[in-house]
Amino acid sequence: MLIALPLGVLVFVAIVLLLLPLSLWQRVRSGGARRQAWPWLVTLNFWATLASTLGFALFATIASAWWPAAWLYAVIGWLAGVLLGVLGHALTRFESGPQALFYTPSTWLVALLTLMIAVWLVAGLVQLAGLGQWRALAGVRLAQSCRTAGDGSGAAGLRLDVCRAAAAQGAPSPALPGI
Repeated sequence: MLIALPLGVLVFVAIVLLLLPLSLWQRVRSGGARRQAWPWLVTLNFWATLASTLGFALFATIASAWWPAAWLYAVIGWLAGVLLGVLGHALTRFESGPQALFYTPSTWLVALLTLMIAVWLVAGLVQLAGLGQWRALAGVRLAQSCRTAGDGSGAAGLRLDVCRAAAAQGAPSPALPGI
């Protein structure tokens, strides 16, 4: 039972990663399709955008307790999103039919945004894959630091403190097992 859960998670992640290129291709392909504009959907979109903006402002306020420039970056990101929306509206082709309004989004803008999302996902996966390597590298450096802690340098006391803290957290300290 203990192996079934991690194996199931691994299979799920593998399936998602294998289907991701197909999903991105479908997004580009259907992103530039002609659609009918529904008035109720436009109204729902307006209210959902307003609620999202309020939530965004709330979380930027919370984040500003730990990150002083959070509001500045939030406003810059929000303005970039508004400008992207204005550009998308300008590049969208509207057609008025006898009983309905139709629109065709810009295929280039859809492709550009999809490429941006793909790059963001790949960068996240690369960082995630490198995280284990960085932690392993940090463990090697900690072990080397603990090994040379008594070498007579002025930083020996600091190194011993770091080694003691690492040992207290359960990290291996091969050179100084008694710490």
